Amino acid sequence: HTHEVFPAPGSFGPAVDGLSGRLHGKPAVQAGHQGAYLGVIDLLVQRGPGGWRPVADAAVALPVPAAARSGRQGAADRALGRATLPAHRAT
Repeated sequence: HTHEVFPAPGSFGPAVDGLSGRLHGKPAVQAGHQGAYLGVIDLLVQRGPGGWRPVADAAVALPVPAAARSGRQGAADRALGRATLPAHRAT
């Protein structure tokens, strides 16, 4: 990986669609560096006779506000941290 942000406009080559965030037709993200972006792949799947299959997708790199990256947390962030701490410590 390159620590670049993807999807992004640019010229990447024939198998890469930088605007829709696709590599060889599959959704992909790259979230930059230092927590500046959150990479999200949203999949819509549908169950059929052969099992589950994707029917729609979207890839996006969402900017993370500077305050969230600086360590300053609000009450909701602290509550989430407390709720996930046992699982974090177990890994």
